[in-house]
Amino acid sequence: MLHAISSMRKFSTFFTELLNLILLGSLLLSCEQQKRENFESYHPNGAIEWTGTLVNGKKSGEWTLRDSLGKMDRTQRYENDTCVYRELYHKGWVMTNEQMKGEDIKNGETIVFYEDGTIASKTNYIMNYQYGQQIVYFPDGQLDRKYFQDSTTMRDFEQYHPNGNIFVRSEDTDNGVVHFHDSLGNPTFDIKYLNMMVEDTLKIHQQQNKSM
Repeated sequence: MLHAISSMRKFSTFFTELLNLILLGSLLLSCEQQKRENFESYHPNGAIEWTGTLVNGKKSGEWTLRDSLGKMDRTQRYENDTCVYRELYHKGWVMTNEQMKGEDIKNGETIVFYEDGTIASKTNYIMNYQYGQQIVYFPDGQLDRKYFQDSTTMRDFEQYHPNGNIFVRSEDTDNGVVHFHDSLGNPTFDIKYLNMMVEDTLKIHQQQNKSM
């Protein structure tokens, strides 16, 4: 009986040590699989150019690019060596936020800013092509124009005067009627387009105003 208990204890100790070795091996293998390195490149004058992190030799996390004077040019976020987001700078301020699907492929919303930080425009892309809701703002934040970009066609187009009154409205700017308004929001004239060409100019509203 004592011999059996002693054998079981030895087996238990052996099993525990074996399990610890397996866990240690897995940990070491995991560390090897997630090898992280800090990356830096330099301009010819010695100033830092790119800084970022490599995981198993692939770009990961946030990377920053500076010009030869040390000013920020852009920051880019990577997932498994693919750029998924970037910010572009101009004279020290954020000029553009872009959702990406690669170094030069816009995929998602791009936001452009005025120098004071107010939003200048919001543009949606699918694989570098504009698609979806597009919005442009005046510098004071007022809506300038908005429309839905469908392939090469602008639909539900609306443009406004700086005072907020409607200037232009059209359901389809390529094949349809475009309605124009004065700064008071009153209709002035209409232009009919066919295949992006002017088919007819209607001055009904102007004639009505004159007759009044």
